Amino acid sequence: MDYKYTLIFLTHLDKVLMLNAVKGMWMGMWNGVGGKIELDETPKEGAIREVFEETGIEVDDLDFHTIVTWEVIDKNDSGGMYIFTKEIDDISNIKTPYYSPGKEGILDWKTTKWIFDPNNQGIIKNIQFFLKDIIKGKVFSRYHCIYQDHTLLEIKTYDE
Repeated sequence: MDYKYTLIFLTHLDKVLMLNAVKGMWMGMWNGVGGKIELDETPKEGAIREVFEETGIEVDDLDFHTIVTWEVIDKNDSGGMYIFTKEIDDISNIKTPYYSPGKEGILDWKTTKWIFDPNNQGIIKNIQFFLKDIIKGKVFSRYHCIYQDHTLLEIKTYDE
């Protein structure tokens, strides 16, 4: 199945470049960067384009990890996204926080300790599950999230 979206996490050691969205369904929440795949793009091509548009950082390749799908039971909505990462060797020229070139929100490096803190209410909840698996090197082939009223009710994992 083809999905419409990408989500990318740029990493450096124990830090992840996160975006605090200024609009949309997840406004005010910290997330990775990404967006819709255009008609003529592969998921990886779309992800590389989104990284540049939202961060100003040029990457020539990304590592694909998994697919995250979702259903929103109170809105009869579903979808999915391809999850990528890229380790950035040198971040000395990436001064944060800064407003994203694509006007999507504020970008800042967040530590994995901060991201995975169970008391963290400012990050999209499903990220705490699948990103931790990616960083640990144990990734399921698909994560399926079930939401109601913007609340994550359940995450199922699949090894296909």
